[in-house]
Amino acid sequence: MTLADFFAWPHALISILGGRRGVVFDALAKLGVERRICLWISYLATATIAASDMILTLPTPSAKALAQPDALSKFVPPFHTATFDYRLFRHDRGDADLAHRWIRDVIAGLT
Repeated sequence: MTLADFFAWPHALISILGGRRGVVFDALAKLGVERRICLWISYLATATIAASDMILTLPTPSAKALAQPDALSKFVPPFHTATFDYRLFRHDRGDADLAHRWIRDVIAGLT
């Protein structure tokens, strides 16, 4: 996919905290360009994207894990992006729950 092809399509953006910036925004800003974002979603919803003609830029491990073989087209973006940190969001009400503690510790150990 060329950069022109990349910009020809509408884009979706996952933004858990509601922001409109991220590693893709920053990479494109260095090139002096901006993509046309048509859908902001709070969480990963590939079903929404699969039923559209939008591009959703994901980390490679997420794309591989979530994309069904024929449901989505996968390609490497035509520009370099920096890496980013994963974050675990949770509610305080789970602090005393041993199962919550266990899964948080398991997830934290993966990063």
